[in-house]
Amino acid sequence: MDVPFYNADLTEIPAAVQRIARQAQQADGFVFACTEYNYSVAPALKNILDWLSRLPDSQPLSGKPVALMGAGGGMGTSRAQYHLRQSAVFLNLQPLNKPEVFANAFAGGFDDQGNLHDEKIAALIGEQMNTLVAAIKATR
Repeated sequence: MDVPFYNADLTEIPAAVQRIARQAQQADGFVFACTEYNYSVAPALKNILDWLSRLPDSQPLSGKPVALMGAGGGMGTSRAQYHLRQSAVFLNLQPLNKPEVFANAFAGGFDDQGNLHDEKIAALIGEQMNTLVAAIKATR
C-alpha cells in the first residue's frame, strides 16, 4: 500500500488514502486483526486510522462496529487491542466488548505456516464474527 505517514501539512489527500476512505465508507463494519509493536498498535494501522480520522467532510469509520483480534507473544495482542479501543473513542468506532480474541502465537495453536488449529480460539473467532454480524444488523 502506498499510504504515506500522516502529515497535516499536506494539502492533497493521497490517492491511496482516498481509495481506502471510499472502501471504509462502503463497509458496514470492520475486523481489525492487529499485530502488536512495543505493547501498542502497529504503526501502519495507526497511520491509516489517523488519515481516515482527519478527512475533510468525511467520517468513514464513525458509528461502525469493529471486531478486534490478534495473535502475538505472551498475552497475544491484548495491549495493542486496548490501545486500539482508546483510539476507537475518538474515531466513534463501536468495538465489540465480547468475546475478546487474544491468541498466543507461540503456544502451539498455529502450525508452521501460521494456520490456526486451536479449536478454542477458532470457536471464539466464530462467536466474534456472529456478534459482529448482529452488531452490523443492529446499526442499520
